[in-house]
Amino acid sequence: MTGFTYLADAVATQTGGAAVVLLPAWLGAAVLLAYALLAALVAIAAPLRRDIT
Repeated sequence: MTGFTYLADAVATQTGGAAVVLLPAWLGAAVLLAYALLAALVAIAAPLRRDIT
């Protein structure tokens, strides 16, 4: 499932740009996990900062 270079090359040829080098699967998973953790922290911290009293 990592053979996306053909698709990326085909799109780059059609659009006239250069092909983009994709991240390795493990690094992509790490980036996704970091975004998820950041979103979770914001979702927890935002309501705590609001004073309802």
